[in-house]
Amino acid sequence: PHLLTPVITDAKKAILALKWAGKEMDRRYDILEQKKVRDIESYHKNILEPALERMSKNPKKTSESDEEGGAPEDSAPETMPYIVVIIDELADI
Repeated sequence: PHLLTPVITDAKKAILALKWAGKEMDRRYDILEQKKVRDIESYHKNILEPALERMSKNPKKTSESDEEGGAPEDSAPETMPYIVVIIDELADI
C-alpha cells in the first residue's frame, strides 16, 4: 500500500519511472527554492504546518472561495512525502 507503483521488472518501464523521478525531483527543487527553504523537513515545518494551522483556525475563508469557482486564496501547500527509489540489478537497465 505504500508503493507509488507496483514493483517494476521491465527495463523500459524502469527507465520511464526513473525519468519521472528526475522530473519530480526538479519540480520539488523549484518549489523549495520558491519557498526559500533548504529541504523537505524545513518545508513541512516552516511552510506546511503554519498554513494548516491557519486553515484550521479559519475554515470559512477557504470554503467561501471554493464556492466562487476559483482556487482558494489560502489553500494548503502540497505535502511532500519522501520518495525512495531502490534499484536492484542496475546493469540490466
